[in-house]
Amino acid sequence: MEAQYTSISVSFDSKQELDALKKEIGAKTYDKALQYLLKSRKKGVPSTAGCDPDLPAFTGIPEAIPIVYLIDTWTWIEYWKGSNKKAIKIIDGSPEEFCVSSITIAEIAQIYQQRDKSLIPVRTDDVAGRATIVPVTFDIARLAGQLRNTEIEGGIADAIILATARITSSKIVTGDQHFRDLPDVLYLGK
Repeated sequence: MEAQYTSISVSFDSKQELDALKKEIGAKTYDKALQYLLKSRKKGVPSTAGCDPDLPAFTGIPEAIPIVYLIDTWTWIEYWKGSNKKAIKIIDGSPEEFCVSSITIAEIAQIYQQRDKSLIPVRTDDVAGRATIVPVTFDIARLAGQLRNTEIEGGIADAIILATARITSSKIVTGDQHFRDLPDVLYLGK
């Protein structure tokens, strides 16, 4: 069976770590270095390769995983309107990391194209300055197509947001009715 490939983005520091690992294990490709890391983790082999050197080595003992919120378009709009206290609390005061799907940027631009065009750069820059933007990758797009009308009603944008949350193991923060009864959703609506 022919291997399938996708691309990922890594920081310059991570690339340097992968280069060092490739040299250390004699791997010719980044794929082989990443496979080595993944197999080592599955076996519980202590390792700091590719990790922040200030963090302890992986020991095979699971630790608490922080919640990462994926902030939906609904939440941003309610935040800017000042109409949902929970949205304000999460965006302004949450200790948790949060991200947004790049489709959220498109939805915000579309909304403000109709309301007030001058706010498009203000709102989208606000989001980009506060959150990690997760691009719509091949895997996210494929999963979104599978989820639409099977696990989530509504448009493809909602399916992309759900797929992004699933792939990034994030909890969606929204008040959009389409997400109301889904697992791993922090529902802010009524």
